[in-house]
Amino acid sequence: VNAGAEGLVLLVVIRVVLIPFLHATLTSFTGIGLAVGRLNNGFLRFAGPVLGYLAAIFLHFTHNLLASTGSQLICLLGSVLDWLGFVGMFIFILVLVWREGKVMREQLAEEVKLGTLSDAQFRTTCSLTGQMAARWGALAGGRWRQTAHLYDLCGELAFKKYHLARLGPAREREAQTNIAKLRSELVTLGANQA
Repeated sequence: VNAGAEGLVLLVVIRVVLIPFLHATLTSFTGIGLAVGRLNNGFLRFAGPVLGYLAAIFLHFTHNLLASTGSQLICLLGSVLDWLGFVGMFIFILVLVWREGKVMREQLAEEVKLGTLSDAQFRTTCSLTGQMAARWGALAGGRWRQTAHLYDLCGELAFKKYHLARLGPAREREAQTNIAKLRSELVTLGANQA
């Protein structure tokens, strides 16, 4: 309160330079826990969200504990740990993006054989750069909404099929109905784009 402008500058440096991604990184542990719960049966279905939340709380507590020691060296160590956590989470995100592409390729290959998707649509859908190029090209051509909807439906179909295969029909009761609906929408949308 009494630190004035110097205290404000120090606060900005700490929040913007030293720990800018702390809360986002810690919050992601809760999201990871929810994803673990969604994608598993048994113990992890219920424990995943709780463990993710507890991990976020524990890591935030550890950060605050290190910051409250008053030692500049320990505070610097805390900042290094915060940045290592952020870099680790960024690498984890890159792995998940790669894995998402793999799931898309595995789950949508059948859709080409069924005639739901053309081979070109399949290749574009399963390529991050291909999808980005197609979406930007559609924006320039005035077809952005229709094209974005097509690729969003492809992703939804791939992951509905993945969840059904991973968790089974007992847990994914509406999956077959949703898959049939998505296929129908994709066929209609694909025909309109031709």
